[in-house]
Amino acid sequence: MYSFNASPTIWNPLKGFVPYYYGTNSQPAVNFPHSMENQYFPMKDLILGSNSFDFSSIDAILMNVASNRYDGDIRIGFWQIGFLGHCGEWHTSPNITYFASSYHQNQVLSAFNSSFVQTKIQLRYFDVTGNSNAQSWNVGFHDDSFFQDTYGEAWMFYNTSVTVGATNQWRNQPIGGEVRPELWPCVFSSDPATDCQAITTVVPLNWTDCVQLTHSSYQWLSYAFTSPGYSGADYGRAIYGSIMQRYSFFVSQITANEMNCSGT
Repeated sequence: MYSFNASPTIWNPLKGFVPYYYGTNSQPAVNFPHSMENQYFPMKDLILGSNSFDFSSIDAILMNVASNRYDGDIRIGFWQIGFLGHCGEWHTSPNITYFASSYHQNQVLSAFNSSFVQTKIQLRYFDVTGNSNAQSWNVGFHDDSFFQDTYGEAWMFYNTSVTVGATNQWRNQPIGGEVRPELWPCVFSSDPATDCQAITTVVPLNWTDCVQLTHSSYQWLSYAFTSPGYSGADYGRAIYGSIMQRYSFFVSQITANEMNCSGT
C-alpha cells in the first residue's frame, strides 16, 4: 500500500514561501526551501519620461535576457500588477480618493492582459478591477496581509472574493501574497494566538483556514530565510505550512514491462 509523503515536494516550483533578499544579500542566510524570489522595480527607474524607458534594472536581475519579451520566460513565476498606487499594492491608502479612476485601471489591466498570455499576472484586490469584474480579467490575486486580513470581515481578502463571485478564480489563476510581517516570528509557533500577543498588536488568524479558503500558491515570508529564522518544532511547522500551499505532484506508482535480454 502506497503512503503519500509530501515532504519531497517542498522544492516544487511556483509554490511555497518566497524571499525578497535581492539587493541586500547575495544568498539567503538560511537555506529554507524555495523556488522563487521577489524583486521590486521602482517605476522611476523604469520610466524616465513620456517616451523614455530603461529596463536595465530588470535585465540585471534576469541576466542574459535574449529578447525584450518576458511573456513565457520560465525564469518569471508571476507578475504582480502594482503600477498604480503605493508600495506596488494597487492602493493609495490612507488617501483612497487619490487612487486612479476605473478608466485608468482598465488601461493598465488591458495592457497587462494583452501582453502576458503565458506568464500569470496578479492583482491586489478582487473589487478594484476597473469597470469589469474580477472574473473578466485573466489575472490571479495576492493577499499582502495574509494571516491577518485574509478572512473574517466583509472587506477582507477572501470575503471580498465571495462578494464579487470570484471564489473559483484560483482554479485557473494563481493566488499569492505576503504573510503579514509583524506576524512572521510567531506564525508557526505552537500557539500563534498567544505568542503573537507578546510581540505585536496584530491579531493572527488560523493558518490552515487561510490556505484552504484562498487556495494560496505561495506567500512571501523572508523571515524563514534570515537568521535566526525558524528552528525546532517551529521549523517543522513552517515546512508543512509551505508544503500545504497549492499542489503536491508526485508519482505514486509506475508500471514497467519485463524485458529478457539474451545474446551478445
